[in-house]
Amino acid sequence: MPSTKPTRVTPAIPNPAGDPVSQSNVLRAIKECIEIHERSAGNPLDSFVRLRELVELNILMIQGTQIVRAPILEFADDTEAANGGVPIGGLYHVAGIVHVRLTP
Repeated sequence: MPSTKPTRVTPAIPNPAGDPVSQSNVLRAIKECIEIHERSAGNPLDSFVRLRELVELNILMIQGTQIVRAPILEFADDTEAANGGVPIGGLYHVAGIVHVRLTP
């Protein structure tokens, strides 16, 4: 059964108070959250995924401001990927696991 617990590891941002220590704690928490979001710190698996990234990878399609459908995906195999036959952002599978080609 799927868990109902959040899967994101986003730092809790404390409520600011009037003292400098409290304000520093708030700023550190905001900085950490932005660094995780931008994938400049922490585990990349904890970063945020932008809708633009999902569209550019052909995982979602949008029309105006609406997600209209998820496209039908075709997967290459690992041999085709190894031979350079999968474009950047293209999907391929190895032993039943789907991968996205991110580098040339």
